Amino acid sequence: MNLERIPTLHPETIWRILDDGAVVVTPRAGSVRVLNRVGTEIWQLINGENSLADIESQLVHTFEVPIEQARKDLYSFIAELDRRDMIVWKK
Repeated sequence: MNLERIPTLHPETIWRILDDGAVVVTPRAGSVRVLNRVGTEIWQLINGENSLADIESQLVHTFEVPIEQARKDLYSFIAELDRRDMIVWKK
């Protein structure tokens, strides 16, 4: 996965941040997804300005994990969001 790519949230996606995570609704697919703390952090960083490298760096800082772990978690989560059409690519 290219770390310079910039994801942005799909415009039809509806979401809300809760105390311990987030709830994301994809109206077209009719699906609801509940995100844990890491997923919520990634979701909030997908703003159309942060590259995957920026998001990865923030995960390392916020959760104090090795870069390899942050990259693995990020790639897995982003791939799932992409498969479910919950994000689009700006670059």
